[in-house]
Order: sequence, then C-alpha cells, then structure tokens
Amino acid sequence: MDKKTLILIIIGLLGTVLFIIFEMARRKKLKKYWSRSCTGPEWVRRFPQCHKDKIRDFLGEFTESFMFRKKNILKFSPKDKIIDVYKALYPIEISDALELETFIGTIEKKYGLDLSKINPDVTLGDLFELVINKNPDFLVSL
Repeated sequence: MDKKTLILIIIGLLGTVLFIIFEMARRKKLKKYWSRSCTGPEWVRRFPQCHKDKIRDFLGEFTESFMFRKKNILKFSPKDKIIDVYKALYPIEISDALELETFIGTIEKKYGLDLSKINPDVTLGDLFELVINKNPDFLVSL
C-alpha cells in the first residue's frame, strides 16, 4: 500500500470517528424530546380556546423545518425554547442546514409576522401566542 492510500484511509477513519462522536452527542441531547409522551395536553392547557388542528399545523411547520419525523410533532412543549432544540440538533458548532432560518421564514410568510427582532430565547408557546394574536381565526368561538 502506498503512502497516498494510507493517508486517505486514515482521513476516512478520522472522519468516521468524528461523525460517530457528533451523532452520539446529538442523539443524547435529542433524547430529552423523543422520550416524552404526548405534549398535546400542555398545548391545550396553555391555549384552551385554540383549534387543536392549528396547534398541530404550527408544530408541523416546526418539525418539518427541522427535518424531524412528522410523528414527533407533539414531542415539543410550549415551554421549549426553539434555540435549545436547535442546540440539541447541533451540539457542536458546525455548519447546519438552515433549519432555524427555514422555520422563522415559514412562520413569517405563513402567519404574516415580522420576527426580525424576536428574542433568541423565545419558546414555541410564546411564538404560537404571537401567531394567535396576528391570526384571531385560530380561536374557537364560544
């Protein structure tokens, strides 16, 4: 085996080891969300006068933007900070797939919001409240 091949093998092995370390850290941090039971009751308690399908639609935009499985939409609580979910997805600083920007852009466009000055520590519930305030048709008429 020549030097060039050996160097390529070593680089490949190092890349694989780094990927495994990154993936283990990511899975460990995301386990917090995946191990939860359904958070639907939390959403209903916080937004009792809101259509459930509107909550699911909002959370669907979140999970789709972050490329999570659709079945996980009710694993996220209204108390979850969006940035914490992002940091769980990317536990080490690395270039990302623009999930956060995709989600914010989708929410702005779909619900008519300007989120350019939003607090970085915003929770999903706080953001959904902004959506409701801008879109009162989300509320169930009594």
